[in-house]
Amino acid sequence: MLMSEVNKMYKVLLVEDEVLVREAIAENIAWEEMGLTLLAACKNGKEAIEVIEGEVPDIVLTDICMPFVDGMQLSKYLFENHPQTKIIIFSGYDEFEYAKQALQYKVEEYLLKPVTAAELTELLVAISKELDKQRQEKNNIKKLRSSYYKHLPTIRSQVLNDLILGNKSEEEYREEMKESEIYLSKRYFKVAFIDSKETDFSQFKMEDNQNQSALLTFAIYNIVDEIITQDHLGVAFQQKDNRSIIIFESNLNQEFEKQVKQICKHIQDKMKAHLGVETIIGIGEKVDKLNKIYISYRGAYEATRYSYLCGYNCILSQEEIKTYKEPIDLSKNIEEVLLQVKKQSEEGIRLELDKIVKKIQATYLQKEEILIIMQKMILRANELLKLAGVETENIKNNDENWLTQFKQQKTVDEAFAITNSYLIEIMGQIYSLKEDMSKKQTLLALDYIEKNYQNSELTLQDICSYLTMSPSYFSATFKRETGETFIEVLTKKRIEKAKNMLKNTSLKNYEIAEKVGFSDPHYFSITFKKYTGKTPKEYAKESRDEL
Repeated sequence: MLMSEVNKMYKVLLVEDEVLVREAIAENIAWEEMGLTLLAACKNGKEAIEVIEGEVPDIVLTDICMPFVDGMQLSKYLFENHPQTKIIIFSGYDEFEYAKQALQYKVEEYLLKPVTAAELTELLVAISKELDKQRQEKNNIKKLRSSYYKHLPTIRSQVLNDLILGNKSEEEYREEMKESEIYLSKRYFKVAFIDSKETDFSQFKMEDNQNQSALLTFAIYNIVDEIITQDHLGVAFQQKDNRSIIIFESNLNQEFEKQVKQICKHIQDKMKAHLGVETIIGIGEKVDKLNKIYISYRGAYEATRYSYLCGYNCILSQEEIKTYKEPIDLSKNIEEVLLQVKKQSEEGIRLELDKIVKKIQATYLQKEEILIIMQKMILRANELLKLAGVETENIKNNDENWLTQFKQQKTVDEAFAITNSYLIEIMGQIYSLKEDMSKKQTLLALDYIEKNYQNSELTLQDICSYLTMSPSYFSATFKRETGETFIEVLTKKRIEKAKNMLKNTSLKNYEIAEKVGFSDPHYFSITFKKYTGKTPKEYAKESRDEL
């Protein structure tokens, strides 16, 4: 028989501890007529496993009860290591219930002893036909896949798009990449996600926007692919939405991030020079497995969300974002901005807002986080308008207009330019309503009280020295503007702060008294009851009961 024909035959392994039965099966079955070849006849499962480790059979005929390794253990071994092998179990009547447990190992068939040659032959023919069918299906799929990968470049893109989803094993990815001639074999991988700014298409002279967009995305990808392919840096491909993705590979560890950034900068410069296109490039973290590339991809995509901080033509690295992103306290900066509003200083507002922008950019806040901070600042600024006498409805309309414009901006610089304009508008309204110096000084006095109410030794003379005003003139002006005396405003401020602490902290009364500027806890309690009608203890208890 020709070797090529032998190679097509299915290999059978016989495992039977009874010598006579083993020899009878081996000699009385017409193996070759059924397209089978007897690989070996073993007397126990242990011996069978040794044979299998050298050459895997297509079919295993095994008895149940055998020394060393029985048929059940052998079936388990095959199921775990060679699940494609068909298993036929011989079973005596006393063992049949036990044999049924092998269902979990996907045993093909059970034959009750004694087994006749005709019975076994019929079963082997059926299994051979099933193997023929499976082999044919496998060959057809293999030919189809090979042809598909060879002639359809889009399949290569599909494999890479699957790679960034991370829904397959390392082995599956390597097999698919091998078949589609994608070569990623180095130790480390990084993904870059490229997003382009909406562009003026007039230079492309196309008939419609769809063609213009298609041309631009092709041109962007062409530049990316040319650079990556030319220097063997990895692979580039397009997502279904036509955005370009790069999978970088390198054997470097420490220098990998720097290398990727340099290449991305080169890509950006070339796009700007040749296409007039500005881009954002997000770079994901370094990974060391193909089936972890999706992690780097997600990081690269996530990094582009921070483009709000730098605008277009910037490169954002997830590793840097992880390093520098941390909680940020801008309360002091916001106070300084508001102080500049009160001082009627446009330049001061701009400078203080610039400081906030730099802090935000250095700590990688997202747009949503920035909006929350800015809303708090605008709320405080609007309180100045209320104090100046602006109607609430007008404030609300202005606030909504600012918020709409803020959300529409593409970068933090643009958003803060809108905010700067709004604060200057607020400043102008305050100035027009409080043009005289006395009203301006009152605002500064209230600000001074806000910042110094905790000082138990704060006096009228202190605030007059700060404002360079005489006590008598200040007192008259302050009472006219606020309707209250300095002591009344200071005391109310302290009581309001104390109420907040009683409601939201577990501090003792004497601790709260000290924190809000009362040196005498007893006097604090008397004053608190005078203003609220309750003792601090009663107020704290009622507040907790409400919660």
